[in-house]
Amino acid sequence: MSSDGDASVNAGIQDKWIIKVDSSGNVLWEKSYGFSGSDQAYSVIATSDNGLFMVGFLDITASGGAGNDFSGNTSQHGVGEFWAHKLDANGNLEWRRYFGGTNNDRAYDVIETLDNGYIIAGAAESLDFDISSPNGSYDFWVIKVNNQGGLVWEKSFGGSEIDIAYSITRTTDGNYVIAGD
Repeated sequence: MSSDGDASVNAGIQDKWIIKVDSSGNVLWEKSYGFSGSDQAYSVIATSDNGLFMVGFLDITASGGAGNDFSGNTSQHGVGEFWAHKLDANGNLEWRRYFGGTNNDRAYDVIETLDNGYIIAGAAESLDFDISSPNGSYDFWVIKVNNQGGLVWEKSFGGSEIDIAYSITRTTDGNYVIAGD
């Protein structure tokens, strides 16, 4: 929410903010990504191409549909979306894309796949657009995107009540485990 001190820019209520520090905790660089609303980052990973991949939430209502670098998916979905950023090693934007439907959808964790894509885990309240088989109020929503941001597949897991995925990891047998409540 800041635009002073260590945070040089804030475009709205909240922005995704990423900082790189050295082994002594000194700031090497910082970047902010967001629009006029409440845009949030929940997880970042180092990628096999020496870059970074960050996921979180885009307040798409406040952004007016901005925040998607892909021309094939430019319609404004709804309240909030999974929001993914592919960054280079210096935090510079390579691409960004949002996924979801007309309600609140939040990405909480990401893992890189063996084919250099990404599996993103979170929660979807939506019943439409990118979400094909919802089960209830909120579901674990897991999507796979390729290294260019194209949606490969999406799956909903849960029941009629609120189910939220917070973490994903790859197992030694090449599968994935998703944890939440």
